Amino acid sequence: MSEIKGSAVWNGMPVDTYTDMRTGEMEIYAPGFRLPGDLLAKSTITSTIGPPAPGEPTGKLTWSYGDQTYFRNSYNAYQKKNGRPKLNQKDFNEYFFTSGVNTFNNLNGKVLNNTNNYTKAGISQNEVELIRIRQFDNRIPLSVNAAGVQVNLNGTVPKEQTIQPVEPDTNQNGTIDDSGDGPIVVTTTATVEGVKPIKGPEESKAGPKNLGAANLRYPKDTPPAGFPFDFIKITAMKYVPSSLDYISSGGKTPPASPTSRIKKGNSNKKISQGSITLPMQPNLSETQSVGWGGDALDPFRAALAGASMGAIQKFGEGDLMGAIQKVGGDIAKGAQKFASDPATLDFVAAYFAGRAVGSNITGRTTGQVINPNMELLFNGPTLRTFNFQFRMTPRYDKEAEEVRKIIKTFKANMAVQRSDSNLFLKTPNVFQLEYIANGGTPHPFLNKFKLCAMTSFNVNYTPDGSYMTYGDGSLTAYDMSMSFSELEPIYQDDYDDINGSTMGF
Repeated sequence: MSEIKGSAVWNGMPVDTYTDMRTGEMEIYAPGFRLPGDLLAKSTITSTIGPPAPGEPTGKLTWSYGDQTYFRNSYNAYQKKNGRPKLNQKDFNEYFFTSGVNTFNNLNGKVLNNTNNYTKAGISQNEVELIRIRQFDNRIPLSVNAAGVQVNLNGTVPKEQTIQPVEPDTNQNGTIDDSGDGPIVVTTTATVEGVKPIKGPEESKAGPKNLGAANLRYPKDTPPAGFPFDFIKITAMKYVPSSLDYISSGGKTPPASPTSRIKKGNSNKKISQGSITLPMQPNLSETQSVGWGGDALDPFRAALAGASMGAIQKFGEGDLMGAIQKVGGDIAKGAQKFASDPATLDFVAAYFAGRAVGSNITGRTTGQVINPNMELLFNGPTLRTFNFQFRMTPRYDKEAEEVRKIIKTFKANMAVQRSDSNLFLKTPNVFQLEYIANGGTPHPFLNKFKLCAMTSFNVNYTPDGSYMTYGDGSLTAYDMSMSFSELEPIYQDDYDDINGSTMGF
């Protein structure tokens, strides 16, 4: 194939792009989706009728939709997620054929002007010059002729324009984003270089090449366009160490909480280590619990506690002698009160005698026990855990490779990291889990997750009870199971209005 794959973000909507290095035409798909029914839009070269006049174009590049309803619905889903209004088909058409076309023409031209991409696409150097001439003659935006004249984004040619030769892109792991006000920056993603080691107090040893670059999915093929599908998205994130700032005001999340730390000074895009999309499972559940426990406080301990609290208050005021005198006086008063009550005198004597010898003297002599004032008291929150199991049965070679990458990516991200000096061990990456509905929005009727640590990961390479492989050695099936624990508890202020549009945590 003579194609170069790229990625772009058009007004908040991520897409995959495929540029044909021979024809200069481009196709646009949703990320990871590439079946005929998933085509969002494409550019096509239309040849002129009859031989062109000298200096006139031999063809023209035009844009058209693949499935305009699917494209608009996908676009509107991202706009809703980003708090922007939806567009009807008329407004969407107008927007795409201005802003959208300019964005993708810009990307397409940058890809075609990168001479390295022709080598990556398997095109010989002898063909490149002829291909570049044909691109200019067809007025493909940003294409250049031998005289240094460059086609404008709208397909027109200026009377005179000299440009500098386009150098190959130095970074092959970039995207474009026209959602801001600045200039559009474009690089391709034909190949992905290794990411830089994670920064910290001490540099980590270099991890596996391409960790964090992949956005993987199983099954690799996607449903036809317009077919609503739900899935589980798991994104690996760099762990951000805690601080000691746990105090907050105004009901805001404390700065030291994992949610605040992951966003402080970084965007999720910067700390993301790649995502994995997996199908929904038959058993999706959550268990939420709070720590409660029984506690007893008999009258004697209550009296001692009251005396101790009074002493602590005196001690806090700087009156050491007053504190000692108060605790002694309060204990004496409490003992005198119990001893002066005829109804409890025998019981008190039996109680302290039992405490002295370690036996239940009160039960033996009086037939009663002291009231423990038992009460169930709140001990603190608990952390939720989630377990998932996925069966993966690759159907062809590319899907088998995708399954292998998915397993390796999970294992690499949950692994402990070593510092360069080997003196320290650093926290593994953490994970953001999401239930996604209708191909792109958070599921409104399933729970949300806080950041999670993967506590266990297991792969059964022979889930059917026998060893079976395809011709290339790939196993016919894999059972992948994993356990996650949230990094922080769920609090009442984490929930939105009961009438809100989500299930909440």
